[in-house]
Amino acid sequence: MRRAEIIAVGSELLLGGRLDTNSVFLSEKLASLGVEVRYKSVVGDNVTDIADAIRGAARRAQIVLLTGGLGPTQDDCTRQAVARVTGRPPRRRAEAIETLRHYLAARGRIPTAGQLRQVLIPSGADLLPNPVGSAPGFSLVWKGCLLAALPGVPSEAERMFDAAVVPKLLQKTRP
Repeated sequence: MRRAEIIAVGSELLLGGRLDTNSVFLSEKLASLGVEVRYKSVVGDNVTDIADAIRGAARRAQIVLLTGGLGPTQDDCTRQAVARVTGRPPRRRAEAIETLRHYLAARGRIPTAGQLRQVLIPSGADLLPNPVGSAPGFSLVWKGCLLAALPGVPSEAERMFDAAVVPKLLQKTRP
């Protein structure tokens, strides 16, 4: 049986008053796919701490799912932590920029500098489109482990997991 680990990122999850519902959702979905979740952790908004959590998770599991830390604010640093661990520098992705511009234009807005940080994706990662929000996710294989990063907003994480991560997991189980 494949093993997975879930890392919820966000200092707000450690301060109380905000529940980590993404881990519950992901655990249930993974179990339905025959994937055993062995660890769940919550990490604050610190690049070094997130990177340490990723390294440990990748040693224990074949699948590591991260939720949170992909937004437009300075403390959203999951992208940088994944880039640091994997040695894949973040790059702006044209398709992510176009999707962000379209998403914001539909709301009568243009991207801010912070929102443009959201399109920095580790080199070589697959882009996971966000059909209901502005922050794209991404996935990549590192040292034989599938790392997938999803936004922390539950409605966004759930839709992206179902649409983009489940097909990757099902693909890995086919002979």
